[in-house]
Amino acid sequence: RNSKCLKLYCQCFAAEKYCVGCKCSDCQNTVAYENIRQKAITDTRNRNPQAFKAKFSSKISPSGAPNSTQTTHTTGCKCIKSSCLKKYCVCFNAGIVCGNKCKCVDCLNYNGSQALIDRRRKIKDDTGANLAMKSSDELWKKGIQQPKVVHVPG
Repeated sequence: RNSKCLKLYCQCFAAEKYCVGCKCSDCQNTVAYENIRQKAITDTRNRNPQAFKAKFSSKISPSGAPNSTQTTHTTGCKCIKSSCLKKYCVCFNAGIVCGNKCKCVDCLNYNGSQALIDRRRKIKDDTGANLAMKSSDELWKKGIQQPKVVHVPG
């Protein structure tokens, strides 16, 4: 409301796009306010050089299977009490498991986690539950027991 769409709260601004067809009010993220918009982008980058970079990265899975890519969060989550099974966990919300860059405590968002599968089912995320089950089955068939991801804050 008061940000005039010149803060990272605005999805269009965060993607470095103009607001078009949005229901924003008093918007300055338009061509008409280009000078103000560019100053806001520069100021935001000066405060946070990572501000407009992608939050997730994809790479080819080490299994080498065709069309198998792994998506990871570039900075990781910092969950303390949610066990990474709530929507405010950036990894859980994106449908990915926590990784090495996460600084979470008592994480249950890992491949093979029954708690992850149950949570996805509870929130009626059938796609996520099926994906978690598939990765769990693949680990089981390979005889790999993936340990829980233990992150030590530091």
